[in-house]
Amino acid sequence: MDRVIGLIDMDCFYAQVEQRERPELWNMPVAVVQHAGEGNPGLILAVSYEARSFGVKRGMMIAEAKAKCPELNVCFVPQGEHIDKADIQKYRDASAEVFGVLNSFDERIVVERASVDEAFLDLTEMLLSNVSSAFPTTHLADGTDKDSDEEYDRESKVRSWLEVQCAKEVSHLRLAIAAHTIEQMRARIREHTQFFCSAGIANNKMLAKLVCSRHKPRQETVLPSEFVDIIFMGTPIGEVRMLGGKLGHAIQNCFGIRTMSDLAAIPFEMIERHFEGQAQWIHQIAKGYDSEPVKQRDSQLSIAVSKNFPGKNALKTIADNKRTAENIVLSILGETHTSRTLKIASYKPQVLAEIIWGAAKTYNRAPPGSDQWYVLIPPIFNLSMSASRFIEGVNAQSQSIMEWVEKRLKLSESGTLLLFALGKIVLAMV
Repeated sequence: MDRVIGLIDMDCFYAQVEQRERPELWNMPVAVVQHAGEGNPGLILAVSYEARSFGVKRGMMIAEAKAKCPELNVCFVPQGEHIDKADIQKYRDASAEVFGVLNSFDERIVVERASVDEAFLDLTEMLLSNVSSAFPTTHLADGTDKDSDEEYDRESKVRSWLEVQCAKEVSHLRLAIAAHTIEQMRARIREHTQFFCSAGIANNKMLAKLVCSRHKPRQETVLPSEFVDIIFMGTPIGEVRMLGGKLGHAIQNCFGIRTMSDLAAIPFEMIERHFEGQAQWIHQIAKGYDSEPVKQRDSQLSIAVSKNFPGKNALKTIADNKRTAENIVLSILGETHTSRTLKIASYKPQVLAEIIWGAAKTYNRAPPGSDQWYVLIPPIFNLSMSASRFIEGVNAQSQSIMEWVEKRLKLSESGTLLLFALGKIVLAMV
C-alpha cells in the first residue's frame, strides 16, 4: 500500500515565540532581529505574515523594513554571554514543547524532527490499525466465508478487499483520515503551546513538503497521487525538496527547463547521460515518487551557526553531539542570496579554511590582484555556515568539533589560518 506522510511546519516560528511572550503582538506585524554587535543593528531573521503583507522580508535591514511597514514591531533575539553571540534557548524550548505534543499524540505515528520548526510524520501504521479496527465484525461474502474447506480468516479477507478491490477509494480514505488526524494534532499544538502551524499530507516526504506551504498560514493541504501531474505543471524545479540548490540549477541549465512537468518529460536515458549516479533518483522524483523513509528522530538534521560581521570578531561555536557532519553549507547574503554545499574532507582547520575560503572567494567580482580584491565586490551583509548530513559517531580520522573549538579559542597557528580566511571576508564590512 502507499505510505501516508505528513509534514507539520510552524508558521513564522520565531515570530510566534515573541508574540506568545508579548501577547499584545498577536495579529500585529512582527520582525525578529539578531544583534550583530556594537553599532550594527543586525538583519531580520523571521517575519510574521502580517509584516510580510507589507513587503517585509528576511535578510532586510531594520530601516528598510520600517520604510515598508512603519508599524513594524521589532523583537531582538536575546544576547548570550558575549555581546556578539545570540542566545536562542527560548526558541529551542518552545520547539521542545511542540515536539512533546507530536511525540505523545499516538505511538503508532513516526515523528522525524527535520528542523526546529518542522516535523515529518508517517501515519501509515496508524491508518492500517484504524482500518482493521473500523470493521471488527465485518465479513466478506466471497464464497470461502461459508461452507468451505479452506481455512477462513475474516480479518485478512476484509483487509485484502479494502486494499485490493477498493484500492483507489481506500487510498483517498487514508489521506482523508490522515488529514483529520493532523487537524487534531495541529489543534492540540495550538491548545498546549498557543502556536499555529500548517501541514501537507501526501504519499511521500517530497510531496508533503511541497504542498505544505501551498495555503499557509494556519492551513493544511492534501495531495492525492492522481493530482501530482497537474500540480507539477506549475511547480518550479527549485521549489522541490532537494532540488533547490546546485543540483536543481544544473538540471534546469542542462535541459533548458523550468517546471517539474518539464523534467518528467525528459527521457531517462538523457538524464543518465548528464547526471550519472543520480539519474534514477531524479527520474523518480520527476514522476512524483520518493522512497525516503520517515525515521524516528528527535534531533535536528543540521546544526547551524549564523554570524553577522561588524568587525574582526573571533568565531566561537560550541557543539558536542557525538555525530560527524559530511557537508558544510556556506550561505552569503549580499545583493542576492548565494549558497554552496561543500564536502567536508576533514575537520582539520587548515583543510576547512581552504574549503570555505575557496568557495567564498568565488563570490568576489573584483579583478584578482587589484587593490580592490581584498575589499569584496559586491560587499556582503551576512555569512552563515551550517553542518549537515550527520552520521553517528566521530570519525577517527577527523578532529572532533569540540577539539576544533578549543583550538580556535587558543588562537593557535592553525586556528589563526581559519580566522584569517574568514577575516578576509570580514574586511568588506569594516
